[in-house]
Parts: sequence; C-alpha cells; structure tokens
Amino acid sequence: TADRARMESYLESIHSLETRIAASEAELSCEPGERPTHSESYPERLDQVFDLTVLAMKCDATRVITINLGDLYSGLVMSSFAPGTSSTQDLHSMSHSNPGAHAGAVRWFAGKYASLIAKLKAEPDVDGTLLDNSLVLMTSEIGRGNDHYAGDLPVFLAGRGGGAINTGRRLE
Repeated sequence: TADRARMESYLESIHSLETRIAASEAELSCEPGERPTHSESYPERLDQVFDLTVLAMKCDATRVITINLGDLYSGLVMSSFAPGTSSTQDLHSMSHSNPGAHAGAVRWFAGKYASLIAKLKAEPDVDGTLLDNSLVLMTSEIGRGNDHYAGDLPVFLAGRGGGAINTGRRLE
C-alpha cells in the first residue's frame, strides 16, 4: 500500500542518514574535549542537519526547528568549500576587510538555504509538500559587516505556511 511504501522510504532515509553521521563522527565521550574546529566536514554536517530537519518534519516529530548556520564569531574559514572566500580569514574578518570574499560566503550560505528549500519541496505532505506546509526564514545579524550596521537586514521567507502566505512577492 501507499502507507507501507512511505514508511519504508522513511525508514531507509533514517538508516542512510545514520550511516552518514556514523562515518563522520569523531570518538564520542562524556568528557569535555577541545572546541570543535570548522573543517572540510562543515558542508556535510550541515547537509546532515538539513536531512534530520526534513525527517523530523516528515514524521511530524516537530513543527518548529531552528538552525544557526554560524555567526560572525564562529571562526569559520570557508575557503576549502566555498569558492571566492578568503583562505585565511574567518567570517568576521572578511566582513570588515574583504567584502568580496564576504559576499562569496553569503552566496554560499544562501545556496545552502536553497538546498533546504529544495529538500522540503521534494517531500510530499498533506495537500502538497513539506515546503507548502512550512515557513522557512533566513536572515543575518548584520546588514553591512564593515561597520556592524544592523539596518537593511536581508530577510528571506520561503513556504506557504499551509496556505496562510501568498508567495512570489518581494517586499521593500
């Protein structure tokens, strides 16, 4: 039946994600270790978070999810996975002194946001897709990095919220 096929697909998704997470995990311990550093594994770990998000929503385990992709003070150096970013500067340094590289980082994060939107759009749900029944917000803590200007913040909202939101608009 359709329900059985959906359940089998869901269980296979969980198994596949568990395998990916297990392959990328460092040794687990209850003892505090060193603060994690961001490395080439950051994009894969972010994709795993997105997959967990979709699975949690798919099985209706939650209706609210918050994902922080990183902030200016995370120490994230993106050059190994985000073309056009600085090879030595973290996000905060790029925001002050290297606007071109910082713009590359913003484009990379926007692409990741788009990938989450695509995953939600690809999942069937009651009366449409998970995206149709969700609202996904992306924003930033600053509008301009070189002087920490907090105006003109970029705000992107995707999804229809179960039909409560009219899409396809750009608001000023």
